[in-house]
Amino acid sequence: IGENITELNMDNNKTMIEGRSYQLNVEQQSLSTNNKTLRWTSLNENIAVVNQYGVVTAKNVGTATIKVEAMINMLELPMNI
Repeated sequence: IGENITELNMDNNKTMIEGRSYQLNVEQQSLSTNNKTLRWTSLNENIAVVNQYGVVTAKNVGTATIKVEAMINMLELPMNI
């Protein structure tokens, strides 16, 4: 299904303020520019949520990991809220 992403680079260790939002940016290296689809997930939605565009919103104080996936590659970003 499409072309594998060869590398993902993302901001890391972002500290946020509760109630604020932050746009995560990902640099994608691929053999082709056809695949721009990313899937974002928060591994602790009690602390932070992320939408389909990579905008993270801090909900409570704590640490959350934000995961971004492109095809078979994955990056995880720990965040202190």
